[in-house]
Amino acid sequence: MPWYFLSRTKLKEITWLQVPENDVGEEPIPRLCLGPTVWQSLLAIGGFGVEYFIHVVEVSNPVPSRFAVDAAVTGECVVTQDILDAAGGSLPARCVGRVHCNGVLMHLLDVHRRAGRLPANPADELSTIWEMEGDLWKYRFGTS
Repeated sequence: MPWYFLSRTKLKEITWLQVPENDVGEEPIPRLCLGPTVWQSLLAIGGFGVEYFIHVVEVSNPVPSRFAVDAAVTGECVVTQDILDAAGGSLPARCVGRVHCNGVLMHLLDVHRRAGRLPANPADELSTIWEMEGDLWKYRFGTS
């Protein structure tokens, strides 16, 4: 199963962990936050007015997040230092595109999530809710 990671920069590998910027009420423990789909990753990160690079991270054993208050919605899993160390200190990351995160997109994602219109399967997600313009992922259900 692919795991998605959003970053403001393109990466080829993950060699360090950090405390997420939007960690209000969460434990300040360094980690890599991953989502099972891009839309879930966006809902977990929630940064407005930001362009994110979408990465697929190769890891077989992320653990369900005990940090995120919205983990039930986002399906967030994390890589902690012990997992990174067990992988030899780095994880491969492949940039598969980019997405512009704004208030309209976040609102539409939340509305469509609540209505059950967003697939939990990454292959279904790509074929049903995203349009590709080069490497830019655009939300099919509205302006992004």
